[in-house]
Amino acid sequence: MDFRHVVFAPGPLLWAGATFSEVAAPYGDERAAGGRRGGTAARGCGGLAVPCDGPSRLDRFGCPNIIGRMPSVETMDDLVRAIAEFEVEDLDLQAEPAALAAARRSLAESGLLLVGEIHGVRENPLVIRALTRLLEVDAIALEWSEELAGFLRRGLPVDHPLWWFGDGRVTAGHFAVLHADDPLTVTLFDGAVRAGDDWSARDSAMAHRVLGLAARTLVVAGNAHTSLDPTDDGVPMGAVIADARPGVRAVRIQYGTGRFYNGGPREVNDEVGPAGLRLDGEELVLTLPEFHEATVPHLPFERLQQTYGRLGRVAFG
Repeated sequence: MDFRHVVFAPGPLLWAGATFSEVAAPYGDERAAGGRRGGTAARGCGGLAVPCDGPSRLDRFGCPNIIGRMPSVETMDDLVRAIAEFEVEDLDLQAEPAALAAARRSLAESGLLLVGEIHGVRENPLVIRALTRLLEVDAIALEWSEELAGFLRRGLPVDHPLWWFGDGRVTAGHFAVLHADDPLTVTLFDGAVRAGDDWSARDSAMAHRVLGLAARTLVVAGNAHTSLDPTDDGVPMGAVIADARPGVRAVRIQYGTGRFYNGGPREVNDEVGPAGLRLDGEELVLTLPEFHEATVPHLPFERLQQTYGRLGRVAFG
């Protein structure tokens, strides 16, 4: 398995601009269709409606956070155990012929196919695996820090602070799939941005790293980043890539009912169509009617601060 590492120019650096006090308030940048709670959509967390079956509170992004559950792992031993226990199984991914043709055309014309996820879902790495097989792609790019490329051995993690932020991008299932699956070229394309840069600047930097890839590549990121058009957040990575390579397409994973882990355990309860890859108008949609919470490495804020306070400013998402 070949892991590529990209080096950036020096300068004042931060991880997407969040201070340690902000790290204590978990968040994500995914977008999803709204469900209903008590007959009214509960909007927050980028428009995500999250009905809960237990006590909850809204974090500073308006995203319900279930209280009293912390099923993440906090030690390397527990993470290794969770990786070993993860069952790498074939996902029965049905694809409409027109959708499959559109995905293949994106790879043929642009060399890329973007995939937008909600972080912290157990099935996400299995979806990646299924798409690489369906589309016969042997290269993937993940929204993980490029710094972590040197801390992977045959798909398994070597301890580093950036594994432990708990935003759901990194899960036990990802490591299990990378370790067990056929050889893949894996690129990690998130990285440091300069102090004062905004959301769009970070996405532009990620886009230019992705545009430097030579192989036909499946590019996976939070779905706020994979939109091919500007959004309320700014200009996402996908829009920058689309300007450079007009033939690129993006697959949006549509989640139905289940739990995910993004800074803490959360839930979605939404009515969606049948499982599989389809075209919804011009948009490629991969539907998961049911999904489950991933096992995510996540250290408590105090331990992050004690161990990695020397970094000054950190972020994730």
